[in-house]
Amino acid sequence: ADQLIDHIDSYLKDKDNQYAIALEGDWGSGKTRFIEGKLNEYLEKGEYNLVRVSMFGIATADDLYERIVMALVHLSDKGMKAQAAKTIGGALNGISRALIKRTGLSVNLAVGIQSVACLMLKKKHFLVFDDVERRSKHSDDLALFGTMNDLVERLGLKVMLVSNAWEGSDVQSMREFDRDVREKLIWKVYPFKPCPSALT
Repeated sequence: ADQLIDHIDSYLKDKDNQYAIALEGDWGSGKTRFIEGKLNEYLEKGEYNLVRVSMFGIATADDLYERIVMALVHLSDKGMKAQAAKTIGGALNGISRALIKRTGLSVNLAVGIQSVACLMLKKKHFLVFDDVERRSKHSDDLALFGTMNDLVERLGLKVMLVSNAWEGSDVQSMREFDRDVREKLIWKVYPFKPCPSALT
């Protein structure tokens, strides 16, 4: 676990390259427990906040952005929900009032969930997309992984994808996009193989 945290720390400190990393391990090996426990404790001592998003059942990019927003809203108990709602609502109301005042036209502003997520995300957020292999069987993979790539390249965020290991017979069931996306988005894949004592 400590060695893996060192690798993740090196990734977070790399300000020159834009890429995502991946963590793969057997089903039930404790990946999520490692992320929410040891990794989160380590990150709390530094400059990054862990934002864990489960991809279970996700089908579209909007679904992914919605999960990101909800994870950010629940990140802190320090009034973040109210503050986020006030900030976004106030900005929209201000824009709407200014347009009415200057043009005399009433404009119905519909802000997409992507815009809300981009307003809330900061460089201090380390996005961890868990359960990647459990996304919807009918998901728009191009849009989902394109969104992740956009978060990395356009917003400069640090991103880690977490999934079950694809070894042995499982390779046959691995989606083609899971294999192909690595060349564009993921530079390093770290295996998660905890020692038995770490699982107790």
